Amino acid sequence: MKRLKRVLPEADAACFEPARLSRLATRDQPLEEVGEIITEGQLENWLTSQGCSEEQYEEIKQKQIAFSEKQKGTLQKTTMNLLAGKIPKEDAHRATISSAKNLQELGYTQDEIVSTLATARQLTMKEEDWDTSVEKTLRVVSWVCQEWNENTWRE
Repeated sequence: MKRLKRVLPEADAACFEPARLSRLATRDQPLEEVGEIITEGQLENWLTSQGCSEEQYEEIKQKQIAFSEKQKGTLQKTTMNLLAGKIPKEDAHRATISSAKNLQELGYTQDEIVSTLATARQLTMKEEDWDTSVEKTLRVVSWVCQEWNENTWRE
């Protein structure tokens, strides 16, 4: 059910109870064509079609575990909210810049920052495909990394 929440953050919390697996209480019903009863197989197929197969979810989960284990300092509130998908679309660009700087201060490599923030971008920009999210995130992170090497940024 965590995978469902990743695809549909607005999904009703009651969906997490096994007895209510067939209930998807959101304003827009993405599974309307299935009918009122949603089987586990239908849900699995739909999640996979939304880019959240079990394998993809496990990969993201492992990245998040590795991310938290590597953490050497404190994540800013903006960074935590961005990683949790709690930043509105209109604030996502500014939050990405701030988060990239925060992660770089914590010692993450540029590739790690891009991967982490592109995953977070997918939570906010659901209509974007993965390659587009990585490309746009890479542009922002490259700029932040370049600017960070300038003394004026640190001051």
